[in-house]
Amino acid sequence: MKFAAFLTELDRSGPRPLYAMAGPEAYWRDRGWRAITSAVLASDPTAECRTIDPTSREEGAGFDLARLLADLATPSLFASSHCFRLRPATGLVGAWADRLLAYLEAPPSGATLVLDLERLDGRTRFARSISPRGATVECKALFSSPPPW
Repeated sequence: MKFAAFLTELDRSGPRPLYAMAGPEAYWRDRGWRAITSAVLASDPTAECRTIDPTSREEGAGFDLARLLADLATPSLFASSHCFRLRPATGLVGAWADRLLAYLEAPPSGATLVLDLERLDGRTRFARSISPRGATVECKALFSSPPPW
């Protein structure tokens, strides 16, 4: 889905359980994350929204996607919604595709997972199975095509 269509859908329908923000442009991936957190916080001001870096020393050493997905499914005492971004998530998609697909089959209410990917191979089973519950958002380079005029 193109970025403009993603913003329109987010305004109309609210956030989906999973977004794959895929493309070389970090600006669009960050802007998409801000739009998703704004939508989540608009519906639930107490929502927990945070970025997790699985490659960092603090989180990466003990990072377990299964535990993160369990956290998304577990109701919090203080917030009814969760929104987590995995940045970078490029290496995780191949290793954890089955768990991510299981999450998409029965997503918990009020949970949103955002995968920040520099690229996503559309031929994989995971990429083909994201839709209809999740969405892949194209984050192309800012000047990858000439202006329309």
